[in-house]
Amino acid sequence: MEERLLTIDEVAWYLQLSHMTIYRMIQRGELRAIKIANQWRFPREAVERWLADSMPSKKLSPPSFLRKGKIGWEKRYRPAFHQFVRDIIETKPDILALVDRRGARLFSEWEQVPSDYQGAVSYYQALECMPEADISGKYIALLDDSVQHGTTLRRKRKDLERREALVR
Repeated sequence: MEERLLTIDEVAWYLQLSHMTIYRMIQRGELRAIKIANQWRFPREAVERWLADSMPSKKLSPPSFLRKGKIGWEKRYRPAFHQFVRDIIETKPDILALVDRRGARLFSEWEQVPSDYQGAVSYYQALECMPEADISGKYIALLDDSVQHGTTLRRKRKDLERREALVR
């Protein structure tokens, strides 16, 4: 049976990623691709295998950090939060998404500690309590390799705050 080859547009749509991200995945050898007549083609089974491999192998259920009527980090939830982050790092170390509410500063300070998780950020210090004020919106801070290898989060946080100010 002939193997179905996908175009870059089909792969981008299927994985919900940009073309540039797909090109970087090809360069890093993460996604198998074939160049035919100066255009990239992707075996469907390779794309599906990458997707299955990138999914968490164990079921991750985040602890309930938010109590009804009150938004904030509690001291007793920090160990559970760190365990949740370690679980994410073990299953998908290249990306970590943290969700916050509009108007709330995510962290006042970050500390990167050398870890046994292949260079991933594994420890977070000085979690700042989130204000209860405006909770109408959400944003996602994505921590990737550039963050883990020296880019300051302060600049990324300021960029996020500027974007939030534009949305308001």
